[in-house]
Amino acid sequence: MKVHEFTRCTLKELEDATGIAFSRWSLYFRGLKGMSEHTINKASRSLGMSPDEFLWAVEQRRKEQFARKQKANTTKVALTKG
Repeated sequence: MKVHEFTRCTLKELEDATGIAFSRWSLYFRGLKGMSEHTINKASRSLGMSPDEFLWAVEQRRKEQFARKQKANTTKVALTKG
C-alpha cells in the first residue's frame, strides 16, 4: 500500500487489512494512544510498508486530520459570527 492510499483508507479498511481494531486506529490517528513496536511491525508488514514508511504515513494522516478539523472549526466560527 502506498502512503496516499493509506491516508485515504477508512478505519474499517485498515482493520480488515491489518487485524487491528478500527477503534485503535482512531486513537492512534487522534494522538490519544501510542503504538507499540509490535503494532508498528504488524501493521507495516500487513500493509507492505517498512516501519519507517508506515510511521511517516501515520504522521501524514494525523496532519491531514488535524488540518480538516481546523478548517471545520474556522468555518464554524465564521458562521456563528456571520
